[in-house]
Amino acid sequence: MLKVLFILLNLLAFPGLGTLCSGRKKAGVCQLVLSVTGYALTLLGAGILVNIILHSGQTPGEIAEKILNGTLMPPEKLLMNLSWAIIGITLFGSSWVWAALTPQGRIVPPPIPQP
Repeated sequence: MLKVLFILLNLLAFPGLGTLCSGRKKAGVCQLVLSVTGYALTLLGAGILVNIILHSGQTPGEIAEKILNGTLMPPEKLLMNLSWAIIGITLFGSSWVWAALTPQGRIVPPPIPQP
């Protein structure tokens, strides 16, 4: 039952949380850091673009036309914001795949040999 819970935590909550709970501390912390970093970069890149678009006060058709013409924002700025979002999506996706491939059984320490 715990194995199913750990798998659900990894796939539906935060990648790495189920791995951390199953006793794989190093892998779990790495997966959590990777997923949180990816999530933050995605929000940063997409949030800046959404903020610019929402505060432009134009219809979606006008916004699309201005993005294609390069008059809403310089193409370098658009590509920079898109690249932050794409890097974030890639990091989050890789942590999710890594968490899905990590075995979720509890780690049992080996028995101590008797003298």
